[in-house]
Amino acid sequence: MVEPLRRLAGGLCALALVGCGAGALWVEAWTTAASGTVIPEFGGELAPDRAKPAQALALPVVPVSMPGLRLSGPLAAVAAASCERRWIYQLVATPPEAGRELDECVSLRRHEVSVSPRSAGGWLDLARLLAAQDGLTARALAALRMSYLAAPHEGALAERRVLFALDVWGDLPPADRVPLVRDFALIVGTRDRIVNVIDRVVADPRAAAVVAEIADAVGPGTPEWFAVQLRRRRGGEP
Repeated sequence: MVEPLRRLAGGLCALALVGCGAGALWVEAWTTAASGTVIPEFGGELAPDRAKPAQALALPVVPVSMPGLRLSGPLAAVAAASCERRWIYQLVATPPEAGRELDECVSLRRHEVSVSPRSAGGWLDLARLLAAQDGLTARALAALRMSYLAAPHEGALAERRVLFALDVWGDLPPADRVPLVRDFALIVGTRDRIVNVIDRVVADPRAAAVVAEIADAVGPGTPEWFAVQLRRRRGGEP
């Protein structure tokens, strides 16, 4: 009696593992397809013709030129983070060199998401860099949307997207503001995340009007709650 039960349990575990693997492959395939069809800007140099998904999928997800170098997604992320630190330093120390460094950072982030299309952080960083490079262009918006698709309910990404929104809110189309309102609602009440938004408002009063608009869109009580948190922070309370 015991042996048949053991075999049954083993079979169920094997089926569960196969199911998890199949699910992971499906998500990977779906996200890769989305990056070339739902967001055709990242399917190559395509015209905005959404009726040609086959054409989009036939091209690389993100065109990248790195002769002799093929980094994995995680390594590309590390290289891009290092590049971004150099870029920030050069903005202050050697501004003429900052533009070339920014171009390199963009190439690394584009490479990262081409090999790791589920990297929501990579897509968000790419959006941020593209916005720094040329403003909130169609490609920057496309990268931001891919970040939503890859991680719509993750607190850490929600916080980072809200902080990014404080810089570009005026240029965001109304449809792209809606997910950011959801992001704000997600981090409201999460002390270690909302405090970073509060600190940003304290440091940059221009962000206060944006946060007030987002908080008002979340719903009744949110603007008042945030105002209380802001007064406490300005008063020195932890």
